[in-house]
Amino acid sequence: MSSIKCSAPDGWDYSDKPFNIGGYICLKFSVYWGLVCIALMRGIHPVIYDVIKLVPFVLGIILLVFFSAVFVCDVVITVITIKKLSHRLGIMDELAQKIHNVSDEIGSHVYEGVSAAAKKGEEFFNSEQLEELREKHKKELEELKEKYSSVTKENHFFQKRIIKAFPNMRSHRHSEQLDKLKAKFKK
Repeated sequence: MSSIKCSAPDGWDYSDKPFNIGGYICLKFSVYWGLVCIALMRGIHPVIYDVIKLVPFVLGIILLVFFSAVFVCDVVITVITIKKLSHRLGIMDELAQKIHNVSDEIGSHVYEGVSAAAKKGEEFFNSEQLEELREKHKKELEELKEKYSSVTKENHFFQKRIIKAFPNMRSHRHSEQLDKLKAKFKK
């Protein structure tokens, strides 16, 4: 199951309106929507129905099949895209955590080296072991940053489309990474 959630627009809150139910609906806008629906059913729907009756039966079936196929393709592509986006965010999150861990390790080794050097009265930067650790961690950190950068730079058209279509989309597991992708796609 995907960890990405889409929410209603921020303005969809009727808590401050009288006769509301949980802030989701209120009497005033329910009446407005009812009037609009009546106008559509009595005024616009008959006109559309008359136009549809002009379309030959076979052409209508062909159009119905065509638009149904387009709809199904769109749903399938969207589901696949969201699954891939969730996977991508997971990879980005994992790489970011590894980068953080390596940075912590570097700091820990530097602290241990300085402490040991201070106890022995030696100069800190002459320690060969510390230099080897520093080089190892530096190389590992560069590799992780490069992997993270390449995953972030990947340009997935459909993922970009989903993120732009749902600007309030949230991820419970990878929110920081999703925010970084949103910022990248805004540019």
